[in-house]
Formats: sequence, C-alpha cells, structure tokens
Amino acid sequence: MKLVKPIKEKKINIDRKYKFNFSYKKVNNSKIYRCTHYKTDYKCKSFIILNDKNKIIKYYNNHNHLEEDYNATITQMMRTINKQYPSNIKTFDEIPGESKILKTVRDEDFMIFKNPNVVIFQYLFQEKIYSQYSEDIFVDGTFSTAPKFSYQVFITRNCIKEYNCFYTTSISILNNKKQANYEILLNEVNKNAFKYKNNVIISPIKFQCDFEKGISNAAKKFFLI
Repeated sequence: MKLVKPIKEKKINIDRKYKFNFSYKKVNNSKIYRCTHYKTDYKCKSFIILNDKNKIIKYYNNHNHLEEDYNATITQMMRTINKQYPSNIKTFDEIPGESKILKTVRDEDFMIFKNPNVVIFQYLFQEKIYSQYSEDIFVDGTFSTAPKFSYQVFITRNCIKEYNCFYTTSISILNNKKQANYEILLNEVNKNAFKYKNNVIISPIKFQCDFEKGISNAAKKFFLI
C-alpha cells in the first residue's frame, strides 16, 4: 500500500485509488483523514490515522464506492464518446441547410425543412393528422424553449374533436418574426399534408393565433380568411 501526500498534507490518497481529506488532529498529534466520499451519498466510513511522522497507524478500509482510477476511466470514455458527436450548434447558420426525409430508429418517416430563417420538423403521422383534422388549427410561438441563437419555437396544433384535444402537428424554429417566414412555414406544412387529402386544398374553418401581425397576416394571405 502506497501513501501519497499532496502539498500541505490536507489531502492524501492510497495507491492512487482512494482519496482522503484531513479531518482533525488528536491531542497526541495523530491526524485523522476521512474518505472524500464521507459527505456524499455514499457516506463512506473509511478513514486513515497518521502519526506525527506521517506513518500510517490505522487504515479502516471499508470503501462502498468505486476506485478513483475506475471513475477516471469512465470519465475518459465519456469524453471520447462525446468527441464523436457534432458540437452544439451556436448559430442559425450552423444548422445543416438540407431539407430531406429521414428514417428514425423506429423506422418512421421524419421530415426536416431548412432555409436561412426557418427549420421545420414533422413526422409522417403528424402530416396525416394535420390533413385529416384541418377544420380547427391552433398556432403559437414560444420564447422560453427557443434556442439562444433563434427567435422562437413555433408549433401548429390541430383539434381532434372525437378526443376533445389538440395534437401537435409540427414544430419549427424561426430566426425572426417576418411575415415571409410564417408564409414559408404554412406553405411547407400544408404542402406536406396536401398529398394526404387527395390534393384537396386545406382550408380551416378556424385558425387561432395570437396578436402577432406576422402570423395573422400570413394566415389571411395563405388561407384567404
């Protein structure tokens, strides 16, 4: 067993596997070091007693947690794995500018539409719901969940009367609140749903939105309401 003593002897470790913090000194100048997990959820009771010459008098070895080397290995593995993934997106321009249909791990069709100011995410079954329940559409934008680099997250929701509920049918990220962006959004969402309604134009009886001029004007122009 090898004792390693850092500067000022406030901390020590054993075989570079377990770390101990200085706790207190006894009258006979012996020093008590408790495991660093003494105050964590482990509440490890292991401790070491050193004499005034820093020789181990007693080592109560009853660790109930992993060795530090093992933890360090896990940490290094996680760092290596994380490096294989793309870094977090910090600007709108960093979002891949390719619109395409993808397959999820559950083999579901997933659509991504992207232009310089709008990103739309929509599942195939959401497109079908949008087309089948298009009489009453509710739209809303939220700022609290929007990425820092964007203006807002925008959702469309359709009323399913037989279940007395609204169902989210698309989620979008907008770079700004220009009317043109809302027009693009409505055009893409309706274009996707158009094919599921035998090419019949979607014309909602009710289109509910807030007082944002951009979306209200876009809806009036697009749906002729």
